[in-house]
Amino acid sequence: MDIATISTVWTSFKMAKDAGKALLNLKIDTEVRLKVFEMLERFGETQDCLFQLREVLEKLQSENRELREQLAATADWNSRLEKYSLVKTRGGAIVYESQLGPKHYACPSCIENRSIHPLQDTHTYEGKFICPKCDTKFPIRPPRLPPRRQPRTQAL
Repeated sequence: MDIATISTVWTSFKMAKDAGKALLNLKIDTEVRLKVFEMLERFGETQDCLFQLREVLEKLQSENRELREQLAATADWNSRLEKYSLVKTRGGAIVYESQLGPKHYACPSCIENRSIHPLQDTHTYEGKFICPKCDTKFPIRPPRLPPRRQPRTQAL
């Protein structure tokens, strides 16, 4: 049952209630008058029940819509996450690595928060990459020594 159906039924009961009120105003005997009055009370109770049902239906439809949106967001996230795998890099960091091109690494802390941020190379001898979101550094490549400086020779 949807809101339109409930509204139609509610309107029908309202019309019947109004008709009953019109009957009540006619010159009729007391016993009929009591029965009409009892009928009007029942119509009023039914209208109240329909109004409550409509509110419950609206709430359930809203919750259903929210849950469908959450389900779609979860499915989208799972689809994105399937394109990554947890790896240990040559530098010893445990990060997510993309399975599709361009190859890159992603911050595991940010992924736990449902956010993917490719790590950026710091171009240092330490071989570290940094997450642009949380600023965490990861040793992706093994450290290497800087090139040796040649001693300066003095010109004669």
